[in-house]
This record gives sequence, structure tokens and C-alpha cells, in this order.
Amino acid sequence: MKALSVVLLFALVAACLGHAHPRQHTAKLRMERRSTRPANTISSPNGPHVKRYMGRSGFAASKNTKTTSSKAKVIKKRTPGQPTFKHSPHTFQLRKVTSEKSKDLHPLMYFQQHANHAIARKAHAAGVAVPAEHLEANLKKRQTEISNQASKSKKEKRNLERRQNGLMSMATVGPLPTGSASGSSTGQAADGFAQAEFAALQDNTLTEGPGDVGGTLGLDIQSADIGYFAAMQFGTPPRDFNILVDSGSADTWVSSEICATCGPHQRLGSRSSSSFVASNFPFSVTYGSGSVSGAIVQDNLRIGNLSLDNHVFGACMVESPEFGGPNVLFDGLMGTARSELANQGVPTPIEALAAQGDVVSASMGYALGRVADGKNEGTVTFGGINLAQIQGDILEIPNVSEIGFWEAALDDIQVNGVCLNLAGRTAILDTGTTLAIIPEADAIAIHSAIPGSSGPDASGAFTIPCTTTAAVSFVFNGRSFAIDPQDLPFVPLTTDLQGECQSAIMAGSIGSDTQYLVGDVFLKSVYFATDVNTDTIGLALQA
Repeated sequence: MKALSVVLLFALVAACLGHAHPRQHTAKLRMERRSTRPANTISSPNGPHVKRYMGRSGFAASKNTKTTSSKAKVIKKRTPGQPTFKHSPHTFQLRKVTSEKSKDLHPLMYFQQHANHAIARKAHAAGVAVPAEHLEANLKKRQTEISNQASKSKKEKRNLERRQNGLMSMATVGPLPTGSASGSSTGQAADGFAQAEFAALQDNTLTEGPGDVGGTLGLDIQSADIGYFAAMQFGTPPRDFNILVDSGSADTWVSSEICATCGPHQRLGSRSSSSFVASNFPFSVTYGSGSVSGAIVQDNLRIGNLSLDNHVFGACMVESPEFGGPNVLFDGLMGTARSELANQGVPTPIEALAAQGDVVSASMGYALGRVADGKNEGTVTFGGINLAQIQGDILEIPNVSEIGFWEAALDDIQVNGVCLNLAGRTAILDTGTTLAIIPEADAIAIHSAIPGSSGPDASGAFTIPCTTTAAVSFVFNGRSFAIDPQDLPFVPLTTDLQGECQSAIMAGSIGSDTQYLVGDVFLKSVYFATDVNTDTIGLALQA
């Protein structure tokens, strides 16, 4: 308990200093980190499929490394047999789960919930507070829009019944579309919204991840690609917790045994774990959607074969419905941004693993799966990157965030290969956000180049054909990475999966007009990697 108190006292001091003026102190922290980076001289014989980052030279550096500019490098894919982990974690799979169905939620309201999350997170990244009233007003606007559509639809239906002797057309309003739907069974953009994704959206299923892929954890998918979870073990004896992996935050927490608002989730406390150590030190985190609060605790954490004994994290005693509700399929969250972003003021798990020498670098690799593919090969790697899921070379990009996000400079945006001349932008890459939120003028420019699009509406949303084949690409250091066209439609507005869909790119002008928040709509199409030691981001095509 004494050791925990010392750690927590340090954490609280750090947190107080860190969150008063984050932009003022993080530059100093970054300079100190860069001057004290350890040399990457540790070697390990484990595993041919997972690569660690190699010091300041970046991702899996080799003799045939070539530099394209002073700002970024292209690293050639290496052959198997290079050093990786001191311990090689194995993969845990989650069982197939179906929670309460979400069919009573209108597609526009479903979209707005995700939009509010993205708006609030982008504002946090820009250091701007978003009043709760603003987000609530967005939901009320959507509800008014839905009600107006419903009234119009009822009138049209009555007129149609008179004209066609009672024959009715399907209303395009109401809850999430139910029943049979027309469209492709799996992902082919021109065929419309995939039926597999539509079914997952209706039933809020958890699609099981892959098996052992040589040192990574499988990522399960909630619903239609709205969340990515891995199985990790907490406490003594260790028990499985479904953990949301979030590169856009830096706090780790699970539900407490004494939480009254945490829903039907796995809990942690002294009754279930003999190694659990409580404290009276509070913590709270507000996310783009929802919030949690509780106490800082200490317990054992296992990530595959990697172990963190007496790790410090949060146990939630209060969770908002966005985290504690019955439709939420995860038991906790692990933030994997830089630790200076953490409210708890403690190292992230990957930083702690690197500090104790279990991995040679505080690096991570993400390959997000897609329900529409008809299979889920999504993984997350702690301590390296998974070469089996990389196609071609890895582009190494400096992290430009001053407060702990993973943020990269953008050269331009392209639609179907045509540059839109949107230079001087940056993109925060966030696995915990589903959509992409970008300044309104840029969002309009992008959608103007997508045939059949319309918008934005009062909340910044655009409508696009579910059958769009438009290729929207982000250009980093001269290299273009495209969003798979099947990922641009976020949710269909009717059961006609070849009809109209809400776009997964929306307008939002809170904070900087040159900063984008880019979530899973883009990250599903790339292999995304981060390295705390070198403060760099890696991007490659998924194999």
C-alpha cells in the first residue's frame, strides 16, 4: 500500500502539472524524452512475424532503407527472423456475442451519437471545451428532423393509400431499418451497403477476431465496425476482460465491483482478486461520448504472455450509459496514446512494458478488421508490428502532436486521384473514433467530388449513395492512402442498401480549421503503427 501511495502521489502531482496548461509543459517533456531515449541494442529470438521498431531510424529498419525526405522515411518490408519480444504474447479470442438489439434507434440518431463523440474528441485535441448543451442541441435537431420526416411520411402514406387502394411504400424514417434488405452479402462498394454489416448493425453483434498470428492479440469487432476489443486478463486469479483499444486516449480502466452504473460487465475488486489494492485517489475521464469516474487502483495485468504486476490504472465506480449500458460489449478501455495525455498521470501499459524490459520498444501496430469482408483478421500488437499484415513498405511519419495524440502532417486530400489542394492540414489518427470529422470547407470540397452526395445539414452530416465507388485518399509525405469505398457509407437510411447512406466523413469546425480527426473509416484500410520511443507514426497498406 505504501508503494502504491508513493506512485499515486507522483501521479497526482504529474496530473496536476500536466492538465493545468498541457501545451505549455508537454514541449519540455518531449525534449526530455528525446534526450534520454535508450539505445535499441536488445535482441530476442522470438517470432518471425512480429517486428519491433528499431530506435530513431524507425520501423523495422534495414540495409535497404531509403529516405524520401527529411520528414519521413520509407522502410522496406524485411524478411522473417528479426528480433522482436523478450516475451511473445499469444492471441486470445472472444466468444461470439449478441447484445440487446438496437433496432429502436433511428439511423440519423445513431449517426449523431457517433458524430457527437467525434466532435467532442476533436475539440479536446484542439484544447477547446464543447458545452454539453451544444451536443444535446445536436441530438435535439436530429430528433426534430426525424419527427418532421415521420409527419411528412404519414401524410404521403395516406395520399398513396388513397391513390393505390391501400398499397403502401416503405417509410424512410423510424428506427434502424429492420427486416430483409437488398444489397451485397459482403463488401463490394458498387453493390451497396453489405448485408453482413447491416445485420451486425441491427443486432449489435461482436464478431470474433482471428487466432494466433505470431505475437498479437486478436481484435473483435462490435456491430458494424464501431469498436475494436481485445481479451486481456486482470487480477489474481486472472480473468478475461473485453478491453476497447483506443489510440486517441491514454487512460486504462475497468469496472469496479462496487459500481452501481456499470451494467452487465466484468468487474474487478478485492472480492475477485487477491492482488487488488484500492486507494482513495480519485480519477475521472470525459470522452467524446460519455464519461467515467472512480478511483486509482493497483493490480496485475496480463496482455497475452506479457505481464504487468502491480500496474496502476482506474476502477470505475460511475459510468455514463455510453459505457455502462446493456448494449456496450466491452468491460474497460485501454488508451494507447502518449501518457502525457492521461488524466491518471501514469504510464500507459505499453510504456510500462517497455520500461520493465518486456518489450524492446514502446511501439504498437494495429490492423483493424471489417465485418463487410465476411471475415475478421483484425489484430493489435504490443511491442512491434505484424509483418504478416503489411503489404509493401512502411511509411514513417513524425508525430506532430504537442499534447500526446498520434497526429501526422497531411500533404493533400485526393478524390479519385484528383488533388483538392488542401495543404497544411494535420490528422489525428484515432482507433477509438468511428468517423472522420474535418473542417466544413474541406468536407464540402471532398463531398463535392463524390457523385450523388448532398449536404451538409445543420449538424455537419452528408448523404452519399450507398453504392459509391469514390476513392477518398489522404496523402502523407507524397504517399497516398485511400479509404476503401465500401467504408465511406456509415449507415443506410432505409432497408434499400443500394439507396442513400450517411457519409462517414462529416463537417466539424470546432477548434483548428486545419486539424482533422480521422477514425476507423480510414484506419480500416491501412496498417497503423506508433512508437513512443521515436515519437513516430507508421502507415502501410494492409496485406
